[in-house]
Amino acid sequence: MGPPGTEIRYELEVGGTVHAGSFLLPPAAGSAFRFIVYGDNRSSPAQHQQVVNALMADTPRSSFAINTGDLVSSGQTEGDWDAFFPVANPFLAQNPLYVAIGNHETVINNWDVTRRIFVLPTDQAPASNEEGFYRVLYANVELIVINVEANNLYTVSFLAGDQEAWLE
Repeated sequence: MGPPGTEIRYELEVGGTVHAGSFLLPPAAGSAFRFIVYGDNRSSPAQHQQVVNALMADTPRSSFAINTGDLVSSGQTEGDWDAFFPVANPFLAQNPLYVAIGNHETVINNWDVTRRIFVLPTDQAPASNEEGFYRVLYANVELIVINVEANNLYTVSFLAGDQEAWLE
């Protein structure tokens, strides 16, 4: 694809409309890079727009972003995602996004719509995009993303079941 840190430009055509964007390849081992962590942007598109505008104005450019969950009020409602993406698209066109599944992405342990929209990383075992928890290796950083809504919602042992074994 290119040397470490290279900007990769792309174009996607959807319904006859071309959308352009770019992303950065991971930097060389030991090199510094920036990433963004934000979340709980579910209830107000106007406030989410302010956050996106601030993130887009931030320099130097970040390599990726992590959303800590609660991207929308109800992850099972298509209309909520229809409000999320017009606000987020300019930012997402420039920043790969890793998503943590929050309680608003699930409805009674169901997150089918969210799972259809966001394909979670599966290149680092044992992730399979079924659990909602995964890990990412990016340059010299290992990200562990857990789903506090998986297995036994709101139980005392919030890392119940397969996720707990995976973390160990």
